[in-house]
Amino acid sequence: MRVFPKYVFLSCGLIFLVFSSLKAQTYRNLVFEGAGIRGVAYAGALMQLQEQKILDKYKTCWRNFRWCNYSFSGFDRITFRQLHVRGFKDLYITGTSLNRQKIIVFSHENYPNMKVRDAIRISMSIPLYYEAVHIDSSGKIVQNPKDTKGLDVMVDGGILGNFPIQIFDSTKYFSANAYMETVKNAFAKNPETLGVRIDSDEQINADKNIAGLAPYEINEFADYVSAFYNIILENLNRQSLDEADWKRTISVSSKDIGPKVKKLSDAQKNILLESGKAGVKVFFSK
Repeated sequence: MRVFPKYVFLSCGLIFLVFSSLKAQTYRNLVFEGAGIRGVAYAGALMQLQEQKILDKYKTCWRNFRWCNYSFSGFDRITFRQLHVRGFKDLYITGTSLNRQKIIVFSHENYPNMKVRDAIRISMSIPLYYEAVHIDSSGKIVQNPKDTKGLDVMVDGGILGNFPIQIFDSTKYFSANAYMETVKNAFAKNPETLGVRIDSDEQINADKNIAGLAPYEINEFADYVSAFYNIILENLNRQSLDEADWKRTISVSSKDIGPKVKKLSDAQKNILLESGKAGVKVFFSK
């Protein structure tokens, strides 16, 4: 998002204030990176955040869902508006419009009548791996359209926004405690946003020094494909991250488990859960 000149000093000042006392802040917004099957680790992170009472006033959540399985009564048909009206946490999910060449954020703000499950289906649609989804302007899925005019051809939101921690960096998402003299819709780093992402141990160490991408070992064709996918996706998504963003981001180790959808053993699930907890502990011990 562009920083308007009249707010440059204001937003720069906020960055300083935010990170001089970040750990004392109350977090209201959570941003989870798309992580594939490794997202099991987020359950551990949430458990630890809850135990440390970090989530007491958490209000909104952004997820690039790559997998989800739920069957709660009625929840399979719930819309973003219904989720909001019923008092649940506001949810924001991203998708990538191939024909419009842009990222689209689905929420009660702009797609109120869209079913949450449809947004999840879109955001897990890895190109050439899963089928793309056609939607109309209201977010309704159109099956096998004969004419795609006026429709969006949607795929995985992680292509352009796998970790958009800046999604809540507008004063309209600030609480009164975070921003004393609110200028409506001004860009500013949100002190109440907390990000969580999953990376290899090598990448986490590289990120500590803002050293770019860590080396990727290639021994077979599968490694070649993974390395190719990684360098494209990471370069598309890391360019917008600055030092201030890293300071409000919890890094969780992948424990050498890849993002590809597959069946995890109980041991692997426990490893990821514990890794999520450990990442939170490390962040708040600094």
